[in-house]
Amino acid sequence: MEKTVNIFGLSLPLLTDKERSSVLCELIKNGRGASMLTPNVEILRKAEKDTALHACLRQASLLLPDGIGVYLAARLLGAKQATRSSGIDAAEELLHLCEQSDTPLYLLGGRYGVAEAAAKRLRAKHPRLTICGCHHGYFPLGGEEDRAVCEDIRDTGAQVVFVCLGCPKQETWIERHRHELPCVHLLCGLGGSLDVWAGEHRRAPVLWQEAGLEWLWRSLSEPRRLAILPHFLAFFFKILIERCHPKQVKPPLRRPL
Repeated sequence: MEKTVNIFGLSLPLLTDKERSSVLCELIKNGRGASMLTPNVEILRKAEKDTALHACLRQASLLLPDGIGVYLAARLLGAKQATRSSGIDAAEELLHLCEQSDTPLYLLGGRYGVAEAAAKRLRAKHPRLTICGCHHGYFPLGGEEDRAVCEDIRDTGAQVVFVCLGCPKQETWIERHRHELPCVHLLCGLGGSLDVWAGEHRRAPVLWQEAGLEWLWRSLSEPRRLAILPHFLAFFFKILIERCHPKQVKPPLRRPL
């Protein structure tokens, strides 16, 4: 039976590294319009108030908790088997799996030129990785360019798409379009990952990551992020309330893989 933790009415699976790898391999091989989303504290806070975002998360094929904040929340709620994970680490694993299986990958998101810069650096790091297309993330949902992006993904034959549009745009885009892209096995909502791969932002040093302080590194590197710290405090206050008065979890609306 799948081990899960309930946060704000969402059932988050608690996977070991081996279990995560197994699920990702299955999605890459046999998924049909499957989706992987990586909710962190900010996304969970938004989903608590945004019913449309909450529904997108429930409809995802796979939810991977992202960051130390969600890990600590899971532990506070009694999930002693919870392990730390990050969305970009899952993405790095997907890159390796795509390279091994010769699975074509499409990069969507970032400012003009960021996806192309990320593709160049990723090809240098993963020589056998097939990146079949790129597009920036500066387009309105539902417009002509949005439709053109879907057409481009179909034309390139992409089987995995990294969707890096920020929350809630990426979750909305994935849920809105995945049924229109039958050739795509897996769509992944990965926030600012393209900026890291393009060299626009640096990840925290490994020691900071291992100490669970990547959030602090990002806040120091991007001072504007300090403004979200009060939201983190509010999040953990609500987690303590939920620990005392658990909410009924809504059943996932996930499609078969």
